Amino acid sequence: MGRIFQADLGFGLLGEFLMVLAGNVCHEDRDAVLQILRSLSGTKRFGLNVELLSESEKESRRDLFGKLQSMSRDCWAAGRLSGPAGCEAEREADVVDTSPPKEAEEERLVMELMKCYQVN
Repeated sequence: MGRIFQADLGFGLLGEFLMVLAGNVCHEDRDAVLQILRSLSGTKRFGLNVELLSESEKESRRDLFGKLQSMSRDCWAAGRLSGPAGCEAEREADVVDTSPPKEAEEERLVMELMKCYQVN
């Protein structure tokens, strides 16, 4: 995505991406969503695009990052199951593969992206 929008991320596209991602993010796609957000944050005039987000786009931004933060560590490690039912099934089956270094790295990435995207 960074190469596609290397020259510039057209006006309004950042908000559209945030709205689509917020409405469709799930545990299985978490890594891909983080990579998309990282790629978009590296585009030219990114800061300007963030400043020009509409109120509904800002709400989608808050919603998206709230969802990314609220995904439990158990579900991150169990990436193949989605939603609360999937997380519960993983806990009951005692097959949760916890990988604290990866989780800590992902948490740092989320915090870094929240700063880039000016999420309060």
